[in-house]
Amino acid sequence: MPVNGIRVVGLSKTYCKYPFGIRSKEDKKAIDEIFFEIRENELISLLGHNGAGKSTLIGVLTGLLAPTEGTAIISGYDIRTNMDKIRKMMGVCPQFDILWDELTVKEHLEMFSRIKGINPKYID
Repeated sequence: MPVNGIRVVGLSKTYCKYPFGIRSKEDKKAIDEIFFEIRENELISLLGHNGAGKSTLIGVLTGLLAPTEGTAIISGYDIRTNMDKIRKMMGVCPQFDILWDELTVKEHLEMFSRIKGINPKYID
């Protein structure tokens, strides 16, 4: 059944000690077979202690990191095959400061809106 929100199916991310998929006992599984669904217009919050995998999950859903297993469907697009389309409709405010002191809040919104191709008339 199609979903307009986000459907996560068996999503896993493992940080391997060695390259090229060579397995090791020292590999670290950051997220392990996650399943959930967020309906369109639904708001959620991710809670967990440091190292629980929250940032890794966001990284995978936004294309910053590739999943090791599983996938997610965001507004009908698969993160494994349609990340370019997903990035055009999604934005993330990371936990680190990436704002410029020289710009106002409105100027930041205008700049990021232009990058995303949003019509300037929708910024006010």
